[in-house]
Amino acid sequence: MRRIALAFLFCLISIIGHAQNTLNKPVYCGETASMLQIIKDRYQESPVWIGSQRTGILMLMVNQTTQTWTLLEIYEQVACVLGTGNQFNSMQPPNTVL
Repeated sequence: MRRIALAFLFCLISIIGHAQNTLNKPVYCGETASMLQIIKDRYQESPVWIGSQRTGILMLMVNQTTQTWTLLEIYEQVACVLGTGNQFNSMQPPNTVL
């Protein structure tokens, strides 16, 4: 019985040790048209990439001159800022042979 309890405890500790970390950070949301206008006016950023997902779209906006960027998640009439920063590198996809 003691061996079973120790095995159970070992498994439990292993599971807890491999649990995913969570990140607690503020996410700013607002009406989509208003958020896009603020980013355009304040930071002179414009969209360079849009990706579709089940819950809406992701949009990356950048200012090539100042090197600022904003990542938005947009769902219907609500846009949320997932991240912002300065400095970025544009990457080219690798060459593929079909």
